[in-house]
Amino acid sequence: MASESTANANFVYGSSAKLQPTSLNGKVALVVGGTRGVGAAISLALARAGGEVAVTYSASETRAREHVQALVSARGNRATLFRHDPGDSKQALPLVQEVTREFRHLDILIHTSSFALHGKTIDDPTINNQALDLQWQVNVHGYIAVVRAAVLRMRAGGRIIALSSSLAQRVGIAGAADYAGTKAAVLGYTKGVARDLTSRGITANVVLAGTLKFETPKTRRGPVNGPYSQEDVGDETVTNEDVVRAVMFLASPLAGAITGTALDITGGDLA
Repeated sequence: MASESTANANFVYGSSAKLQPTSLNGKVALVVGGTRGVGAAISLALARAGGEVAVTYSASETRAREHVQALVSARGNRATLFRHDPGDSKQALPLVQEVTREFRHLDILIHTSSFALHGKTIDDPTINNQALDLQWQVNVHGYIAVVRAAVLRMRAGGRIIALSSSLAQRVGIAGAADYAGTKAAVLGYTKGVARDLTSRGITANVVLAGTLKFETPKTRRGPVNGPYSQEDVGDETVTNEDVVRAVMFLASPLAGAITGTALDITGGDLA
């Protein structure tokens, strides 16, 4: 008879010693911002693992509907599209209510929506405070509102995963104080959520990603005294696939005892 450790190894890795795909059959996932970029890659991975997936979008409905068709084609399970403004906290509860009416319950919440403004240092008199306030609204208040709504409908053993940035812990560029602050706030709030929900077996974790290649320009400043401009941020340190693997692990039964933590997926960026 195999020992417990051997049996567990066979279950996880199989006879070929390769990690087996995570099965999410019967699970319902909501991916906020799940139709573009890394959010789209995450929602597709969830669908391929057998999950039923609800995704939100805020622009380009045609493209979003095309992505939903790809989700349905992945395994033939249901996938549904919901319009949602991640910066409007009042939309969070109606969103979760619509999702649970459609799918009857909720097991996984993955929040990927983010507004990134890297630019002028905080002492620059021409800094755009209105844009910085919007960044806090989208990245922090919008996230908190969705979490508050989701936990009211989430089944025991659920998963909450926030996609964040390595800047939450290590600010390696000038002109990113507010952006880094929003990401640190998400990390701290998620730790508190994890503590509150331990009795229900619901885990809450944050994925701190390094530099990704974005489909749309991000605002970044080069030299401290250089011009304020918007440009494509190159030299990515991680890929969408790297982030997807981390998210899928945290969403799986394998991560049932991991909660209130930050998983660094940075490729050594800002180490």
